[in-house]
Amino acid sequence: MNRPIVRLYGLIAVMFALLVAFTSRWTVFDASSLRENPLNARRVLEQERIARGEITAANGAVLARSVRGPEGAYERVYPTGELFAAPVGYDYIDLNRGNAGLERYRNKELNGQSASNLEGLLEQLQGKEPQGEKVITTLDPRAQRELRGLIRALASEGHAIVLSTHLIETAESLCDRAVILNAGRCVANGALGELRGPLAARSLEDAFLEITA
Repeated sequence: MNRPIVRLYGLIAVMFALLVAFTSRWTVFDASSLRENPLNARRVLEQERIARGEITAANGAVLARSVRGPEGAYERVYPTGELFAAPVGYDYIDLNRGNAGLERYRNKELNGQSASNLEGLLEQLQGKEPQGEKVITTLDPRAQRELRGLIRALASEGHAIVLSTHLIETAESLCDRAVILNAGRCVANGALGELRGPLAARSLEDAFLEITA
């Protein structure tokens, strides 16, 4: 065989091997890092098409569910508001906000990613839309509301109750006075109306953001 042809054949074989190696690296070994890369917009587009599973309380009440918008993208809604905000957490498609609570720790199940890769591939070939799994908790909405009612009743009888929370909505709905901490230091202390300032109609969250800016 002509020597130049052999060299050309060897060069093509080496280039093909390098192509296979780098392709395997990106699609197999570095797949997770590429998927989690904040510059990768594909993940955002994929998340918009997934109907994440519901998160329900012990009595079946829906704590979190996905709602499809007019353009076909799903977004997360929380029917109980801040009642179970701490354990349920939140999920934003925006990668800068991410997720927290059960939305984060049960993310694979909620996104329907607990099945094997083969099952997922077969569902894609069949044209099925990604569907998340339901997560059932032991949270009890009735007990939560009864506890809130008890706190209000004790406060109305003149009892002093100290409530520590990072949920501003909870503090605003249950407390008469608040102490705002920032980086471990007390930066504001007073009645809610005083903390809101002259604009009494604004929320405590607005006041908090202004005070801690």
